[in-house]
Amino acid sequence: MNKSLVGLLILVSVSAFGQIEISNKIFRKVPYSSQYSEDGSLIRSVDFKAVNTLIPILENKYKALLNGQKLTDRNEAHITVITPPEGKTGFFPGSIGVDQVLTNEAMISKYKPTLQSTRFNVKCIGKQSNSDGNIVFFLVVESQEILNIRYEIHEIILDSGRQDIPFYPTKNYYPHITIGYVGGDVHGVSKGIENCIEDIIIVTK
Repeated sequence: MNKSLVGLLILVSVSAFGQIEISNKIFRKVPYSSQYSEDGSLIRSVDFKAVNTLIPILENKYKALLNGQKLTDRNEAHITVITPPEGKTGFFPGSIGVDQVLTNEAMISKYKPTLQSTRFNVKCIGKQSNSDGNIVFFLVVESQEILNIRYEIHEIILDSGRQDIPFYPTKNYYPHITIGYVGGDVHGVSKGIENCIEDIIIVTK
């Protein structure tokens, strides 16, 4: 394949995505939230208003896909650092969680002072769906600082000698911010960059 054809294919691929604006306020510091902690989760809260402005844009652009349905939001926005199945023993029958060596209260106490200062990048808008008709839109994000927390927790587990706790810093971990959904969220699937459907432009407003 010659270079000009490769270049054309790349241009077509990039042009296939739209470009949707989001306010740089998504990066402003907001208070820590213990929401979902009862399920063993640890979250990094982000600015909900900045994320929520994307809903009418997506509802309009994907009206046919959504059959005119409105997207449901969570009335808050966050990046999950530790998921409920990872954090809470018994979240699924027979599952073993991080709480065997680091209780949720201890985890919150350890990371609450710095968690809201962790930096992240927004890569794109992604979409996933399932056979039940659920459709979810989300922001794909990257954050080395959040990954560092997961690596540290992994080290705590290893140092405890509990190799039976199935926690892996990067395996099946797709940091994202849920925008909205119809029918319910879609769990147990990749929400990584391979699911991008729209480019994001960060703007000052």
